[in-house]
Formats: sequence, C-alpha cells, structure tokens
Amino acid sequence: MPPPPWIGHHPLEIDARHAWTLGAFELLAHRRELEWQLAARWADDPLSTALATGPASPEAFEACTWSIRASNAKTIPALELRARAADRPVIARPDTTLVIPPRAHASIFLGSAAWIELLLDEALVASLPSWRLSDTWFGRTTSDGTLCYASRTRARTSLPDVPVLPASLLTRATIFNGSERAFTVERIGIPMPSMSVFADDSGRVWTEEIRVDVESSGSSRTRVADAPGDGAERFERIAEPRTPPDAGGLVRAFSALIGGDDRWRG
Repeated sequence: MPPPPWIGHHPLEIDARHAWTLGAFELLAHRRELEWQLAARWADDPLSTALATGPASPEAFEACTWSIRASNAKTIPALELRARAADRPVIARPDTTLVIPPRAHASIFLGSAAWIELLLDEALVASLPSWRLSDTWFGRTTSDGTLCYASRTRARTSLPDVPVLPASLLTRATIFNGSERAFTVERIGIPMPSMSVFADDSGRVWTEEIRVDVESSGSSRTRVADAPGDGAERFERIAEPRTPPDAGGLVRAFSALIGGDDRWRG
C-alpha cells in the first residue's frame, strides 16, 4: 500500500513556491535555478489534524522560524520527503494515571513526533520534527545517562479513539502485569533510534510494538517486537532504524523506566 501522500518526491518548476501543512508542522520550499530555499514553522498544537498542500506566498517564508538554502552546481527538479523515527529515545508520560490490575495486561497507543527528512538528489539536507519536543535526561548522574525527548500522551486503549495525525508516529505498548499488586504506569521509554517506520492503508504511520513484562518482584523488562502489532493492517516498512536494535543497551535501560525510577530527571 502507498505511504501517506506527503512522503515521496515533489517536483517543482523553477521559481515555484510550495507549502505542506502536516499537523503542527508547516514546510515551505522555493526552487531556484541552482538552489532550493527551505523554511519551516511549528504551530502550538501537536494534536492538530491539519493536512494541506499548495502554492506558497513569499510572505509565508518571512513568518518561518527555521530556514536554509541548499545549493548545487546542477539543477535539482524535486524535493523528497521521508518519515523517520526520532534521533533520541522518547520518554512518554500519560496525561492521566494508568493502573493495571494484578495478573492482567493492557495495550495503549502512544503518539510521538515523526522526523521529516528533506532530501535533494538523494542527499539528506535537513531532518526536522513534526512538532517541538522538550529535552529530558535519563540517568543517575549528569555524566552517566542518555539525553531524551519528553512527550505527553493520552495513552488511549482503543485505536478508534486515536486521531489520525498527518506526521505522527504511533507505537502500541502492551504491558503484562505479572505481579500480585496493581501496577501504575507513570512513563514509558521508547527506544526510537532502534525503531523502524511503517505505513498502513488507513493513513497511520507506526513503529514496532513494544512489550513490557512486569515481574513478580515489581521489576520490568522491555522488548521490541518485529511489527506494529494489532491495529496496523496491510502495512509496509518505509524507513529502517537509525541504529541496530538495542544499540547502546537502550531497551535494557528502559526496562526499569515504565514505573517510578530515580534515574529519570526532567
């Protein structure tokens, strides 16, 4: 099945200006004879479902907060857009407390920003998040840990309740509580650099499912599945991971992160 329509090659005539609105993210492009002018800005609402494409005015470029010029000795007729997982892990915190009873399991859907790669003649010139994320730190000290992105999530349990956002990655997290007491999900670490990107025929863009086993001792273990899991039907992989699975021990480190953990700061 085809990926979302914004992914792929977008040819422009010389001196043409074009804009893509993908939720909170707006990208503008101006093709010149031997260069491309690229600009972007971000709205405040990461849950925006806005999706539009069309000509852009010169004034629209002036309102952007990011811009570059990409030049080449030859003319390049098209700009290519790709979707990628984040370049750092994402710490997702549910908006409301989620409790899983003893010996029970639940699946939740976690939304996070996609990284939009801009390519000219197969060369990457920029990679931008579809919405702004704040930084957070996962580690016991400032010298021993990992810089991450922090993200709030509604952690819906039913896929129909999850809006289809134009440039959002959806991760299904299944949590198995094998302990004898209720387990509170305070936050979940998603090892995004080790995640692929998939597109399905409903317009959603996914990562692999993550599965968390809470053991009788209260400790937990995180695993990354091979596919998005239930909910994504007729899907195909459209981007490979940035790093090999569990490079740097991210999955092992995040096994302690699903509940409370004093290594999280921010």
